[in-house]
Amino acid sequence: MTRLSKLDRSIAGRVALVTGAASGMGRATAFLFSDEGAHVAVVDRNEVGVAETVAAIVGNGGIAQGFVCDVSQHGTVEMCVAEVAAALGPINILVNNAGVSFLAGVDSDEDTWLA
Repeated sequence: MTRLSKLDRSIAGRVALVTGAASGMGRATAFLFSDEGAHVAVVDRNEVGVAETVAAIVGNGGIAQGFVCDVSQHGTVEMCVAEVAAALGPINILVNNAGVSFLAGVDSDEDTWLA
């Protein structure tokens, strides 16, 4: 078995789909992947933030396309994944960063997590 430290770990040319990429950690992740040469699918429900993130990546010489998607809606997620694959190619990397904050303990019931 080949040692992991000997493998090529470059993400250059890979397609990375990052949800929640219009701001915060998702945006920073999209920038980092672009800096490493990945083609980035910027996904968020914030259309303005998506456009700003894509413009910043492209303006810095990277490859990115934006996709407006609310990941809490299962049907839109399937459509978004298909659109990303059609536009950028097969998805190699997924960072599911989208989320919301709510006050609840880790031991909360499933209904709280699904809210």
